[in-house]
Parts: sequence; C-alpha cells; structure tokens
Amino acid sequence: MSKVVKIVKASVSTYTDKDGKVKHRYRKIGDVIDTSTGWMLVLDTTPFNWNGRAFLNDPEERKPEDLDDIQF
Repeated sequence: MSKVVKIVKASVSTYTDKDGKVKHRYRKIGDVIDTSTGWMLVLDTTPFNWNGRAFLNDPEERKPEDLDDIQF
C-alpha cells in the first residue's frame, strides 16, 4: 500500500497584507508517495505561469473531530 510522504505546494498568487508586505498564496498541487519501488511524484495540477518551484511539506494529520466540521 502506498503512503503519502510529502505534500507538494506551489505559490499560485500574491497579495499585499494590511502592513504593505507582499505575501504568497499556496495551493496543494500533488503528493510524493512511497511505493514498493521508491518515492514517486504525483502532480494533480500545474498552476498557470508556474515557475516549476514547489515546497515539499509534511502531511497534516486529520483528527476525527476535524471531520465533524465538514458541511454537506
């Protein structure tokens, strides 16, 4: 069974906060998964005008109580 090792996130846009600092918005674009033959990169999407750079973040564990907040 494959396991998600890292979450791939990329900057998709910028904005200016109330203090005048430029900040970035990030979106998940894929996963790095551990397979029986090694790690594999799986991209779900590529942002418009993407420069090819992305962050590899540890997956966040979702607690069962977090799932109660999902609106259906």
